[in-house]
Amino acid sequence: MDYVPYAVPFFLLAILIELAYGIIKKNNTYRLNDSISSLFMGSLRSANKLIIISFGGYIFYLIETHNGLWRMDASSPLVWIFAFVVYDFFYYWFHRMSHERQIFWASHVAHHQSEDYNLSTALRQTGTGAFVTWVFFIPVFLIGVPSY
Repeated sequence: MDYVPYAVPFFLLAILIELAYGIIKKNNTYRLNDSISSLFMGSLRSANKLIIISFGGYIFYLIETHNGLWRMDASSPLVWIFAFVVYDFFYYWFHRMSHERQIFWASHVAHHQSEDYNLSTALRQTGTGAFVTWVFFIPVFLIGVPSY
């Protein structure tokens, strides 16, 4: 289940609250052009993600089904906790490599291009990052974490 559509209204509300607070305190960190750019990049990333997740999800399913060391029970809370920790571990390495290796930095650098530091900057994601991200998660499914 994709929880992003449910989170978007709350995230946009948080952006509006942060904007209002900044205006009231006379410390506004939002510029229209930068915020539009961040929102547009986030929208592109979401659209691109649909295509990549379809491809990556199928690859993960094949890996888990045919090459997984064992099959974990998706209904077990311990499997969910284990999957969370393992996923976070591999995400850490993906993110670190995104800062340390030029080929990954090329996809990640746009996330750091904003001159402002606010909640809309978190949406500033590239559409090309998804092409390389999934490779880092192959080990998750090789060890048997359910892909569904």
